[in-house]
Amino acid sequence: MNRKYHDTFYHGNFYHIFNRSINKEIIFRSSENCRYFLQQWNKYLMDSLLVYAYCLLHTHFHFFARVNERFKIPEQFPDINAYLENQFMLFLRSYSKAFNKVYNRDGSLMKKSFRRIWVDNDRYFAAVIHYIHHNPIHHKCTTDFTTWTHSSYKAIISSKPTYVNRDGVLDWFGSKEEFIAFHQQDLDYDKIEKYIVEE
Repeated sequence: MNRKYHDTFYHGNFYHIFNRSINKEIIFRSSENCRYFLQQWNKYLMDSLLVYAYCLLHTHFHFFARVNERFKIPEQFPDINAYLENQFMLFLRSYSKAFNKVYNRDGSLMKKSFRRIWVDNDRYFAAVIHYIHHNPIHHKCTTDFTTWTHSSYKAIISSKPTYVNRDGVLDWFGSKEEFIAFHQQDLDYDKIEKYIVEE
């Protein structure tokens, strides 16, 4: 599909957010890399984006998030889209800078223009979350998505503290049991083609 994935951010809207490394270089070499990446997400984006699902893979990441309608834009920004563009720049730059320092590396790490797709039909929310959690299987990182450490799946089914909007996700599915059962299904992703990114 020859298409640009740069939908405008608006308060209250849901987005599938994605970016990958340049030349498919590995950008998460360790669990510590993943931990730091999420730490930086929280630093720059947690107040403005409510996370419903995420997955970190070797060469890319996925988030499904809603722009927090209660978030007040700082006065120096004209709108929420300009603010989030700036925050993503700071977020990705901070991770790349730290990664380069640790691995004695120079140059850009990820594509500068991260992708985001407005998920404008709530009938497909569950399928997008399913797609994100199953991404490690799709990319042959594992044969069992439930064992993949660096996704929101375990956080959603556990009772441990998490910044993921667990209650919002489980309310959408109906219960934890229905969330788990839905993830055991094989879905036809052709129905959500416009909301996903394939490389």
